Amino acid sequence: MRSILLIFLALHFTDCHPLMAQAGINTTHFSPGVAFEVTGDGTQGVILTRSNIEDLNTEAPFPIGIEDGTLTFNTNTASGLGYVWWDKPAHTWRYVDPYIGKKELYGNPVADGAAGDLNQDVSAGFKIPIFGNPEFNDNNNLYETVGANSTEQSKNLKINASGRYRIAVTLGLEAQEDNDLIDDNVVEIRLQITDSLGNTTYPGSNQHSSEMDDNRNSEDDDGAVSFVEIIELKKDDVISLASYRSNASGDNIVWLNASRPSSFYIIKIN
Repeated sequence: MRSILLIFLALHFTDCHPLMAQAGINTTHFSPGVAFEVTGDGTQGVILTRSNIEDLNTEAPFPIGIEDGTLTFNTNTASGLGYVWWDKPAHTWRYVDPYIGKKELYGNPVADGAAGDLNQDVSAGFKIPIFGNPEFNDNNNLYETVGANSTEQSKNLKINASGRYRIAVTLGLEAQEDNDLIDDNVVEIRLQITDSLGNTTYPGSNQHSSEMDDNRNSEDDDGAVSFVEIIELKKDDVISLASYRSNASGDNIVWLNASRPSSFYIIKIN
């Protein structure tokens, strides 16, 4: 009731203005050039309309023919949470945050021995060179490979905006056979995040490739690791894929498999 009264008072007050009508909530003193103004005590915000937009390239659930610039908050986590506005000439919803929905897809540029040994001791680990070949690029400044040289740049991906990201990883693997009785080809893959201060964390779960157990038949054992994670990242965080030996029983070589393509997909979802 108080808010309705304030709106009425504001409208009543400003309708008498000879140059411009203005409306407001909790205020009758308006900033220059503002048609509608909301004032709070610093602990209050404004909630606009919320819409479940499954397809960003259709008006739905809005009616066909909505006006250019229509604004709402998209609650659909698959297409991406956030404020969106309708770009009528392009017939698409665009995010107020220009990075939401921006994605990259990388494929491993090297494989077999050129990729390096993924089966490293836990104390050392190994960064997988997965970022050297962008197969899909949204042509934005959200993702940036970093490092002193091209080899290091293929192992590190910097994020230039804070938010939640969905990451999908698929790795085709190949292990060197040695005919012993030890299952020493099992590797563990983890997301490694290094922040701007150099602190390292490992969000998400540990992923194992157990199908590369030693079968003692003098042939290479093939395997794969595939997983999806949704993680919170800060601006300037650097993502790497870290690989380790799952146990200390052996040191057989494990490579990225040249005949089984590997990929790293990332998209900002809010």
